[in-house]
Amino acid sequence: MAAEKKKKRTKKVHIDNLHLLKKLEPDYVQAFFDFEEVLLKEQLEEEKINIIANIAIEQLQEGMEKKKKPSLIINKEKHYQTYIAKLSKGQVFQRMKEKLKQQDYEKLTISGIWIVFGVSILLLFFKNLLTGQYLINFSIDLIATAIAFALSLRNYQLRWRIINRSKNRSLYFGLDAVTFALCIVVKLFAKGNFDISYLLLVISYFVSKQQFKKEMQSDR
Repeated sequence: MAAEKKKKRTKKVHIDNLHLLKKLEPDYVQAFFDFEEVLLKEQLEEEKINIIANIAIEQLQEGMEKKKKPSLIINKEKHYQTYIAKLSKGQVFQRMKEKLKQQDYEKLTISGIWIVFGVSILLLFFKNLLTGQYLINFSIDLIATAIAFALSLRNYQLRWRIINRSKNRSLYFGLDAVTFALCIVVKLFAKGNFDISYLLLVISYFVSKQQFKKEMQSDR
């Protein structure tokens, strides 16, 4: 039944912390999906929908711990309009907004580290493929590179989702594109495996991290 509710979404909005629903009892999960179906039809920004949804999840968790019925936590009065209006402003809304921003910052930090690590291995394999000189042998290097590619792709998808919410997302995408292009050029023309491509990735990582931190502070 819960799966059917999820298929009825009218918007493609990523809801952070949706995995926390696994800790809820079926009645509370169903209460959230009933509410989510209505919430996604509202003329609200994706960021605001995400914040409200996370508040609802948090309140359902607290309500379940107190043995409170789901219907008393999320009120269906006026097709949830009263509840949505209540969660759309005030200290609870601002607190959740800051909490999600902090989560994004932590995710951006961790994913950035994995991307630097993964892309470095990819570039190294790319260079070795051109020269025909491998760290161990072609098969083992290829397996390591495939794992690095999977890690990089997964973490960049996470990074993409986070920076896509930013007002300066073109800055991040541009920085990534320029950094990657420079790394390829360096790998093509630098002698040996020791070059500045890793340094370029690290610099890009710290610039992105600091920019996102400034945005967090300016939003408060």
